[in-house]
Amino acid sequence: MPPIFFRKMILTIALLGVAAPLAAQTNDVNAEDAARMNELLGLDLEALGEVEIKLDDVFNVFDGLLKRQTVKVASGVAQDASTAPAVTTVITAQDLEATGARTLTEALEAVPGLNVSRDFFMYAPIYNIRGINEAFNPQVLIMINGVPLKDLHAGNPTIRGLNIPIYKVQRVEVMRGPGSAVHGADALAGIINIITKTAKDIDGTEVGIRAGSFGQADIWALHGGHYNGHDVAIMFRYGSEDGHNEMLQQDFQSFMDQRFNLNPSVSHAPGAPALQRDNLDIGVDVSYTNADDSTWRLQLFNQSIIRAGAGAGPGQALDYSGEADARITDLVLSWSQPHLTEHWSADVRAVYTDRLWDFKNIQVYPPGAVINGRTYPDGFKAEAGAYERDGRLDISSVYSGWKNHIWRLGTGYFYGDQYSTKQIVNWMTVNTMVDISDTPAVFNPEEIRKSHYAFIQDAWHFVDNWELTTGVRYDRYSDFGHTLNLRGALVWQVRSNLTAKLLYGEAFRAPSYQEFYNVNNPVALGNPDLAPETISTWELAFDYRPSKNLHTGFNLYTFTWEDAIQFLAPEGAANNAGQVARTAQNFNDDINGHGFEVEMRWKTSARSSLMANYAWHKVEQRDRDKGGYPQHDAYVRFDWLFYSDWYLDTQVNWVAQRQRTFGDNRPAIDDYTSVDLTLRYKKARNTTWNIAFGIKNLFDEAIFEPSPGPDHTGVQRIPYDLPMAGRNWFAELRYAF
Repeated sequence: MPPIFFRKMILTIALLGVAAPLAAQTNDVNAEDAARMNELLGLDLEALGEVEIKLDDVFNVFDGLLKRQTVKVASGVAQDASTAPAVTTVITAQDLEATGARTLTEALEAVPGLNVSRDFFMYAPIYNIRGINEAFNPQVLIMINGVPLKDLHAGNPTIRGLNIPIYKVQRVEVMRGPGSAVHGADALAGIINIITKTAKDIDGTEVGIRAGSFGQADIWALHGGHYNGHDVAIMFRYGSEDGHNEMLQQDFQSFMDQRFNLNPSVSHAPGAPALQRDNLDIGVDVSYTNADDSTWRLQLFNQSIIRAGAGAGPGQALDYSGEADARITDLVLSWSQPHLTEHWSADVRAVYTDRLWDFKNIQVYPPGAVINGRTYPDGFKAEAGAYERDGRLDISSVYSGWKNHIWRLGTGYFYGDQYSTKQIVNWMTVNTMVDISDTPAVFNPEEIRKSHYAFIQDAWHFVDNWELTTGVRYDRYSDFGHTLNLRGALVWQVRSNLTAKLLYGEAFRAPSYQEFYNVNNPVALGNPDLAPETISTWELAFDYRPSKNLHTGFNLYTFTWEDAIQFLAPEGAANNAGQVARTAQNFNDDINGHGFEVEMRWKTSARSSLMANYAWHKVEQRDRDKGGYPQHDAYVRFDWLFYSDWYLDTQVNWVAQRQRTFGDNRPAIDDYTSVDLTLRYKKARNTTWNIAFGIKNLFDEAIFEPSPGPDHTGVQRIPYDLPMAGRNWFAELRYAF
């Protein structure tokens, strides 16, 4: 690691006084601790049990690092994470609280092998898992309670960067590696399953407020209770932000100003990206359990972004007038019966989703821009949108009647309808906006996609301490055909504290609507002859717990990624705007990757814990580094109860050796080390008040995420990359009753 990383680590540790909690393992307890111990010793067993539960609720920020976690994302049934047939990570609600994360995107940096980058348009997050990344995140399947969260148009799991607030999250299960044999399309690089809080998790009412730098403000309320036999959870959050003020030095319009000798310049650069947005989240979760243990559950979630800025602009030219609205509404009705018969269980789920995104007053290029020899006094403008609805039905069952075997099988159906698209442009007439919605000239037509699937999986405990999981899933789509994906996992419980896993998995990604159907688009054209992307991965993983206070893991992997979909510019392919557009194509050559991940979780004392991980990746395309991802990624988190009811959490994130993508000759992207601190006050025996103050990017590190490589004409539209936020702060207050 470079010296700067070590220097910042040493300085951070010095600030925290790490020596104090470590010494607490051998030093005598102080007077306050002695008083607490005497108080506890004076309680009877029943009262003591109640105290211990409350203490555990608070201190599992530390204890939870060592407790065995269960995951469902690996196979569709709950299993111990150490023996589950996949490499997984669990982020708990306590982790989210302790680290001061505001959104899921912030929390995911803690996952080994997962790095969060940014797209230039709206600064939407790009989740790099093991070096597999593309704009719009199509290779990562993100789900909420097992329901995929993605749109038909771009194939992205979060509508143009729709952030998930952490206040309603009970836990996050992350699976690294392919998962299509269990979860279907788009689980190419990995899966992120967000599990929301139920009435039992909330158990009362919590209200909160958070404010911080760059106009960040959140208010939220959670309520959970039991009414007439029904468990009811209600969630609300409203947030807003103005965005950071780090400067984008040049954009594409800067280049065009020089090319056409525009004086004065019409570019907005240097200037900060447009990152303002409002967020609204509403959720209702109602469940009822019958006397026969069958459970009905109804969930309604609405997530919206309102008046969101365009980031660095859709044309990689700063746009301060455009804004976007997006909304996704999910209605989920499910029924489960764990004891359908002696050996059968059953799960049925029906989902209806309504989704829209709407871009208004977008200036692809600013007023005064010259495009194809024509000057646009009001800018090269557009309004666009898509409206989608889809439904799915999933049926699965587990059979345990065959000795030493657990079978899981299921089937399902999906219906997706992009029922309306909107486009209003001025590039036909220069001065007049023309509505071409519902005409052959629109950028993307109304289309319907249908698919159905069936799967079967067997977990065979064929000898003591050995289990073999095998599975196959068949998916058939109405527009591009069918896929068959296999999985296999051999798990050996070497000792009670050591598990070894040999894993094989296959996965696919379905082409998105923009890749399949785009027409008349000034940026990208679709291709109806596309095949789905596929991947096959081998993994060797170890889970080792040398002591009750130390948990370690080590993973090796290699993969082959085939038919990757990329937008390339064939010679002479022009659109109605008169520009040469890139066309979606399957990349002919395989992309190969390999690497390893190592992680450690250590309860250093009764008052402190340390978590650390490091990942190394290498992804090659045509015998050279694919680029756009960090080859080295390290994360350290230290939690310390330094005084009664006062917690200090420190996070250090190091990202290094990010090469440029194919055809981009700029120097490698600068490494960075960011440090975050969160100070929290939360009483151990009365958690009514919860107060926190935090600083992100403590040392004001200059952090940049890679901008796209040169376009088809060789022009580097944003030459100096995408600036990220400098040092910033937040304050948070929660009240539970």
